[in-house]
Amino acid sequence: MKSNIAKVLSTSLIAIALLSFAGVFHAHAAPIATLSVTPHDNIYYTNTTHVNDNITINIYISVNDTVLIGTQFKMYWDPTLLQGLKMVENLYTSKTPAGEEDNIWKIRHVVAADRIDYAYSYLDVNRAVTGGYAPFNVTDPYLVCSVILKVLKVPTMAEGFLDCVLDIKDIVLGDQPGNPITCTAEDGYYKIIWSAPTVNPYFSVEPSNYEATALYEAFNISVKINNLDVGWEAVGFEFKLQFNTTLLDVEQIYEGPWLPPFGNAPNGGTLPMQHEGPNYIQFGDVVMPDENGTWHTPFPSGSGVLAIITFNATYQGLFPEVASCPLGLYGMLVANWVPEELELDPAVNGSYSMRPKVLGRNIDIFTQYPDPYGGQGRDKPSDMFWPQKEVVLYGYVTYNEWPEQNKDVAFQVIDPHGDTYTVIYARTNHTGYAMTSFRLPWTCEEPEYYFGEWTVIGTVDVACTVVNDTLTFKYDYLVRIVKVTTDKDTYAHCEFMNITVEFKSYAMQTYDVILTVTTLDETGVPFGFTYVETTIGGAVYCHYKNYEETVNIHVIKWARAGTAHIVPGVLDGWPAEGGTVASGPFEPVPIIILAEWA
Repeated sequence: MKSNIAKVLSTSLIAIALLSFAGVFHAHAAPIATLSVTPHDNIYYTNTTHVNDNITINIYISVNDTVLIGTQFKMYWDPTLLQGLKMVENLYTSKTPAGEEDNIWKIRHVVAADRIDYAYSYLDVNRAVTGGYAPFNVTDPYLVCSVILKVLKVPTMAEGFLDCVLDIKDIVLGDQPGNPITCTAEDGYYKIIWSAPTVNPYFSVEPSNYEATALYEAFNISVKINNLDVGWEAVGFEFKLQFNTTLLDVEQIYEGPWLPPFGNAPNGGTLPMQHEGPNYIQFGDVVMPDENGTWHTPFPSGSGVLAIITFNATYQGLFPEVASCPLGLYGMLVANWVPEELELDPAVNGSYSMRPKVLGRNIDIFTQYPDPYGGQGRDKPSDMFWPQKEVVLYGYVTYNEWPEQNKDVAFQVIDPHGDTYTVIYARTNHTGYAMTSFRLPWTCEEPEYYFGEWTVIGTVDVACTVVNDTLTFKYDYLVRIVKVTTDKDTYAHCEFMNITVEFKSYAMQTYDVILTVTTLDETGVPFGFTYVETTIGGAVYCHYKNYEETVNIHVIKWARAGTAHIVPGVLDGWPAEGGTVASGPFEPVPIIILAEWA
């Protein structure tokens, strides 16, 4: 019973407060005011504003005399197009001096899906008047508040645009004695117009370089579409891929996994088409409309594999001949439903090569990584290593491709400074393989001193002739964090921090890693933590591959105001499951938390 009484009393008090605010204004002549959305026209375009983007609408007031004390109004919009996120009050907070904020009467500060409800005055009007900060002088238009809205829908090409009125209603303005102030509302207008995207799609071959290692090896080459903006409303795709028929045969052509989901009902599926020419393959794929000839959203977008081609390697040269050919794209086309052909950026072509067969005396040295990442083949590099890793060295010794047994192999290891770090030895077994290893140094004073490119030279004497092979690899952190940025310099409590972490790696093989981001307040208390599980790999030897991830952390209300710090890091697995640090040190990034609410 006590709880119900308290609830009734609380509701009644709010109602009385609102009635007193709106009802004390007597019907006397009053100055003329204007409450307006400024600018009136809020025009956006789909090539710069997208679904889930935020826009800001500003509401201004002007009164032809210094009389304003109380302000109340609502603004409505179409909730199918826009969603209310936040209202930032300005009139009372900016007009009230420091130390007097407790006199601001926030009667209503409501943000709903389809409207805002704004009602502000002063708890003690006499105190505000005596203090000299009321009534307001807003004879020139003055910002009342800013409303942040999320875009829920954008127009299709056929629709052209979507729009709605930003409708100001239920205005109640009052002066010091309680007289109403006559007010004219100037509604605003929101419009988003379809506009051709500014980024063009392009085709690419992946992997960009493929090396076969044996005659009649079968392998897959993918052709991708990249950076396709949904605003293009594309439905048709076509390309030709040229290759050398002396080196390669086509075994099969498959539809890739990217397009079929866009053909799901109510669309009519996809229609892949293929043709094999004298030295090329041609492939096309189309999203089919429904039975009425209408295409339905979502239209194809993003990047993905359009087609997969299985080749068979049909020729292998003798060392030093490297049989190779370009995998060149041409005849590319992307079309929308109109139909119109879209402009494309230049394609990224691929290349193919066959590792040559080596006859006579030969040694091939490589590391423990699988082919081709270990440096298998003449003078090929190995994938990277990171601190304290063991490098396992193999030497495969042959004569006319037949293994040489019990041959002593010398491995000279040269550090990035050009100094011989060590020389180690191993003897070949009955299959022609010699194996030894060493662990990379991690010194006390300068642990990163040996980072860089290492060189291993392997030699062996086969029938009084010495043959050799050279192997190189990079020694570095598996991941290096490069930069941490935020969308703002300062944050209020209960705001979300958008934190972007840029990082890079030499890794050619793929590795699953965990990017973690922790935020500590000024006294060192963690108030936020998040993580992203991602995959790295695919770097070209001796070149970093760059990555970027954006995370959100909430500034919780009990986080202490002052200088907080963002602490990023990368793990190769959760410590509870045996994982450890995969990135080098990175200085925590300072960020300011304000002593205020969002």
